[in-house]
Amino acid sequence: MAGSLFLFDNGIKGNTLLFMIAFSMILSMIQPSLVTEDFLDRVAIIESNYNHLAVGDNGSARGAYQLHEAAWTDAMSVLKQDWPWRQDAFHAEKSRAACRAYFLIIEKRMIKDGYVPTKERLYMCYNIGYHDAVYWYKLNPKNNLIPAVRQAILRRAKFYLQR
Repeated sequence: MAGSLFLFDNGIKGNTLLFMIAFSMILSMIQPSLVTEDFLDRVAIIESNYNHLAVGDNGSARGAYQLHEAAWTDAMSVLKQDWPWRQDAFHAEKSRAACRAYFLIIEKRMIKDGYVPTKERLYMCYNIGYHDAVYWYKLNPKNNLIPAVRQAILRRAKFYLQR
């Protein structure tokens, strides 16, 4: 399928799972993570203008990275920490560690699902949610189904992520 974001044919029978696992392992070995310190700095600028005390989404998002409690919980499971979201999302180092862990979860899931991660796609999944970004919007930030407010955020993100 030309131009597909998916790297293999969904119609492959038999060894599809084995192929997916092997592909994911090879891609993770040859492609370094896009989740760098510079990337995290840019996310903080996009999300809050690097304001560690920021509160958004009617109180649902906190800190410089505007992490929601569910994302924080997922990150804590990777970090094997029990830092409380209500207070530690405002903590510079802890929120950065949580943001990094959450982006690594997204990046790993994209590779496992056969998608090539880019900074823009990672951010789209972070901002919109993995399921909606992949299944509804096909990882296309210009998809007309994306609400205008989200499209504006994604345009701003693209500007900062490409610099």
